[in-house]
Amino acid sequence: MKKARLILTLASLSLIFAISLSLTGCSLSLPKERPSDFSFSIRFGTFGESSYDSETGMLVKAKSYSDTEKFSTICILSEAETEEI
Repeated sequence: MKKARLILTLASLSLIFAISLSLTGCSLSLPKERPSDFSFSIRFGTFGESSYDSETGMLVKAKSYSDTEKFSTICILSEAETEEI
């Protein structure tokens, strides 16, 4: 009997936690207009070795190569591409 009550209590607490977590996740609001200083950076690829920084436009294929200059370039996004993001 005690074991069943414990399982029911844990299940109830888990359900309450899941519901409260999902409700707080839905309250995200973004501004209607993109800020003038909007920029972002991302890391991708195996171990996050490739990266892009929209502020500088630097696109790096992989940082682990001995000559990163060969694997780096400047890639400035257009206004439409930035707006799409």
